Amino acid sequence: MRPHAALVIGAGNVGALFDTPQTQKVLSHAHAYATHPQFELAGFVDIDQGKAAHAASVWGCAHFSSIRDAFNQRKIDVVSIAVPDDMHASVLRELKSFACMGIVVEKPIARSVEEGRLLSELYQAPAPLVAVNYVRRYIPQFQELRRRIASGELGPYLAGSGHYGKGIVHNGSHMIDLVRYLVDEVTDVDALSAENDAYLDDPSVEGVLRLRNGKSFHLVPVSCRAFTIFELDLIFERGRIRVADSGFRIEEQSVEESHIFSGYRNLSAATSADTGMGRGMFFLVDNLHHALLGRSEIACTMKDALRDLEICATLASFCGPV
Repeated sequence: MRPHAALVIGAGNVGALFDTPQTQKVLSHAHAYATHPQFELAGFVDIDQGKAAHAASVWGCAHFSSIRDAFNQRKIDVVSIAVPDDMHASVLRELKSFACMGIVVEKPIARSVEEGRLLSELYQAPAPLVAVNYVRRYIPQFQELRRRIASGELGPYLAGSGHYGKGIVHNGSHMIDLVRYLVDEVTDVDALSAENDAYLDDPSVEGVLRLRNGKSFHLVPVSCRAFTIFELDLIFERGRIRVADSGFRIEEQSVEESHIFSGYRNLSAATSADTGMGRGMFFLVDNLHHALLGRSEIACTMKDALRDLEICATLASFCGPV
């Protein structure tokens, strides 16, 4: 079986330069395709030809002057969209003019809900399969944690909170998506405050997610001017799960009888485990490979990403100008 030829649009950090062929972690689209035996990295497209040429030299592949040039020069099976957020929608629209089997797009799929809905309609079947890079959904350890929560192993969800920064859409949507994936669907939201710590048009919002099970989750922004943070704390009847270090580590505590106060129950000392997020991009393209063969579903679809965008837009709308 011929490997899928993959084109990366955007030769910046997440497209090409977060790692190199020699690094152990798989953090870029380029490294994921170069590492996976069922993909071949065909090359790069970037509006900055110098960046495209540099990425091509790092990864030992071609670079093209445009998307059309790439499709004219060779057969392309899969395309990754790794351009800035405000260009995702325009590249998705442009790709409809070309025949490919699958697309990986960075989040968000668009900067507005209206545009996101139009794109979701545009990419309905039999359009190419589209995988959105809410990367934690693709990692086996997070999939296993979701199974454990859904099975009731940890007991009912009681409460939760999370710290993030750099915009409700740019980074907060990752947290919203992970809460929806692990715990429950969001049915309503309340916004408390907001600040523009990174983008004028994407505030970091403090808010409350109301979940279908009647419980809630508190979003707490921390200015990215101080430092970068992405951590979740999930409390269940039988224990506590903490997603730490941007998702690279999961800490877990169970409930036990107090050794000091008779009749009281406490949380045990935390155990910690690596999540494998250092290979998150590999797991994403592996999911796409199996979906192209009809062996699995896409772990994060356009529909999933649109719902995340709707929640972000509602939270931001409550705050007005920030």
